[in-house]
Order: sequence, then C-alpha cells, then structure tokens
Amino acid sequence: QWDVALDALEQIETIYGPLSQYDYAENILFRNKNTPESIMEIQHTYTQGALTYTSNVACICQPYPRAANSAVYDGVEIPEMGTAMTTWTSMRPNSYFCDGLQTKKSNDKRKTLNMAWEYDGKPFSNVGTRPWLGPKFWCPGMRDSYDSNNYKVFRYADAVLMAAECWCMKENLEQTKFYLNQVKNRAGIAEFTVFKSWERTLEEIQNERARELIGEFQRKFDLVRWGIWYTKTLESADYETVRNAILPCHEYYPIPDTQVVYSGYALDNKEYEKYGL
Repeated sequence: QWDVALDALEQIETIYGPLSQYDYAENILFRNKNTPESIMEIQHTYTQGALTYTSNVACICQPYPRAANSAVYDGVEIPEMGTAMTTWTSMRPNSYFCDGLQTKKSNDKRKTLNMAWEYDGKPFSNVGTRPWLGPKFWCPGMRDSYDSNNYKVFRYADAVLMAAECWCMKENLEQTKFYLNQVKNRAGIAEFTVFKSWERTLEEIQNERARELIGEFQRKFDLVRWGIWYTKTLESADYETVRNAILPCHEYYPIPDTQVVYSGYALDNKEYEKYGL
C-alpha cells in the first residue's frame, strides 16, 4: 500500500526536513545517543555500581583479539576503547559488501565508520581480505561485556530510502531520484541519474539501503520483504557452513506448536514440514 506508506513518510519529512542538515558521522555512531536524525533507538546505560541496562553487540564488533591487560586490538592501540572490555570472535562485513557495495577505494564517506582497515593511520594485522566492523559499532570505555551504546533501529535516512522505494514502485522517476539522491549526496557518492528499468532502479535502492543501514538490524527483514532473502544470502555468504545450513523455509521463524493449536490451525509450519523439519 504505497500511498498509505507515503502519507506516513510525508508526516516524518514534515518534522525532519532535508536529510542534508544531519551530519552522517555525528548521527550514526551508536555511542552518540538520541541524535537529531534518530527516530527510534534502543536505550542502554551502564554506571558501575548503579544503573545497568546493556546488551553485548559491541563484543562481536571490535577488532579482535585484544592483547591481555591492554588497549591493543589486533595489533593496534585504541586508547579510547580501554583495557577492561570483553571481546569475542568478531563479525566482519562479507565480501559482497566490502569488495562490491562499499569498497575501501570508494569515495563513500560512510566506509571508514562502517568498516575499519586501520586506526589513527596504523593498519590492523588481520585485514588482508576483509576489514573489521568500524567505529559505528564500537563502545569506548566498555567494561566486560556491558555494551551501553544505544542501538539505532530507525533513522531518518531509512525513511528517506523508504520514500524512494515507494515512488519507485509507483513508477515516478523524478520523486524516486529526489529521495534516493539525498542519501547518495550526503555520502559523497555519484547520484542516480541513468534510468535503465524499474527493476534496476529498485536494485539500486536495495543496495543503497545496505550501504546506509549496515548493522542497524534491518537487512534480513528487508530481504524477506523483497522476496530475495534465500537467494541473496546463499550467493553472498562467505562461509560454506552458512550456505549448507540455510533452507528456504528459514525465511521465517517456525511458529511454536502451542500457538498453532491456539490458532485453531489457522497458523501452521507447513513450510518447515516440506524440508522434514
């Protein structure tokens, strides 16, 4: 229901105005809480010996490993990170992202916040094939596994890209370009100008959502919404174990049997049954 969505998005646009007024670096760092561009953030806080409400996402988003009793992460000292945090084996951007969508050689202003090949001019030891996740996700001064960053779930850039997608589906090229290029202009990359097909235009919006919203907890749901989760995950996963583990039915979580019964079998797990699960 594209018109219904656009009505809501226009209300947001009335409040937030042009995207260009929001500095990317200031607004997307998880450590910067409740920034002007934010629409919804998960609120976290940590005070030693006092209020504690945290998660542990940052534990798997730091350069790894950390040398014992030091602020040296993968061979590079990062003083702001401190010496008391717990780091786990880290996630990394997949090759599809860092070698294609947002490369080290690109002019994209977002790359050095989304990914980290170095810190303060000093290269990390283990980034020969893929970088670490970048400062966007780091939690300076974290103690143990208490990540007190806020998690940005819905930013204005997301709404702007939603508007681009709605206008694309309504086949209004000028409006599509107007909203999509707001995001591209802020990132310092080339505008979308050459129209080839509506399918290619939607693909460009999908790619821009990946570049802009990396790590903001939405990609899986976007891919499901577009009906491409299984094929895209299968072709872009870096690990054979992932490719062997996923099935088309995993697009959605299984429904607990008790809920199936409570629904009078209006809900079912037949997709899982197809694969003997």
